[in-house]
Amino acid sequence: MKRIYLDYAASTPLDPKVKEVMEPFWNELFANPGSKHSDGVLARKHLEDSRNTIAKILGVKSEEIFFTSGGTESNSLAIIGFLNYLEDKNKLDGSHIITSTIEHPSVLEVFEKYKKKGLRVDFVNVKSDGLVDLNKLEQMIGGETVLVSIVYANSEIGTIQPLREISNIIKKKNPKIVFHTDASQAPIYLEVKAATLGVNMLTLDGQKIYGPKGVGILY
Repeated sequence: MKRIYLDYAASTPLDPKVKEVMEPFWNELFANPGSKHSDGVLARKHLEDSRNTIAKILGVKSEEIFFTSGGTESNSLAIIGFLNYLEDKNKLDGSHIITSTIEHPSVLEVFEKYKKKGLRVDFVNVKSDGLVDLNKLEQMIGGETVLVSIVYANSEIGTIQPLREISNIIKKKNPKIVFHTDASQAPIYLEVKAATLGVNMLTLDGQKIYGPKGVGILY
């Protein structure tokens, strides 16, 4: 029986071109990029070259690109990192955060955790077409809202959220809100320039776009 794999939304094979580019870093250019010797300096150069390439694709500064172990860690770093920052500044109490009901578990579970900790959390529903109910979202946003996280392209039902429109609603209601999106499914097919989408933080995952597993980024 012929095997047919139809789950590319969950994980893709490594593109041969990517494998070819990566191969020198397994045995030849393997040094710690934090080391001061010549091999470490060379490894650091390649790392920064990669960071610069990604930054250009997203239309952002290279120092705004953080490498992670994948989409789950990038989502966690975005949400938990930002809320920890507010907590350190004594600005978390009374804050309000919003996400949708069709997010990846790495987003939903973090929001549920903060809800149990007593933070005000809202989960905006989607309509019958799978798109976020923008009227409901607008009603939820208030002066205490600090973070909104909405997935760009859903891996189960395939809906593509109108991030620019969502961003305009957010900024109109409260320009101080940080807007995060999990764009892991998007780069091959959709616009991912941060300014065009109107997002402040963006998650990508290598395994979704014919890259290696265990590699992700957070802008």
